[in-house]
Amino acid sequence: SGTAAAGDHLGRAVAVSRDGRRALVGAYADDTSSDVDAGSATIFVRSGSAWSIEAVLLSTHPAAGDRFGSSVSLSADGLLAIVGAPQADDSHRVGAGSAFVFSRAGVAWTAGATLVPLAAVAFDHFGHSVAYSADGSRVVVGAIGVDTRAIFNSGSAYAFTTGPVVPAGDAGPG
Repeated sequence: SGTAAAGDHLGRAVAVSRDGRRALVGAYADDTSSDVDAGSATIFVRSGSAWSIEAVLLSTHPAAGDRFGSSVSLSADGLLAIVGAPQADDSHRVGAGSAFVFSRAGVAWTAGATLVPLAAVAFDHFGHSVAYSADGSRVVVGAIGVDTRAIFNSGSAYAFTTGPVVPAGDAGPG
């Protein structure tokens, strides 16, 4: 919700843009208007020496106990964010997890893709960790509960391409 309350765990996950002007702070146990412990992530922006709330990011399909905000990452320019919700239920799979992509255009933050693995099963906890590449073209999402090669909770990491990110004024090779 952008303001910490008892038990929200604001600061459990944090990320900062390369220039230090924007920070993303998760509060995985935030009781949002949607539900108890649905979670949130707050974007703070620095102007001079003062920090202010720029946006509060919420899951696009929140539910109690999702723990949205357990993990967060920003692209280096601070215009792309990914937020993990490792306890989110996916198509009747309890705790399969999800990761949510957001982008900033102008002054607004907009929800984009919801990432889930193709073969999710209950308690994979996909979204336990998230990371952006510096240019924002790739994300990696951790899932600590995945069983691989019949090894219980051995975990896994999934890489996604988010598309080419071309800096303004750069038309590519030529």
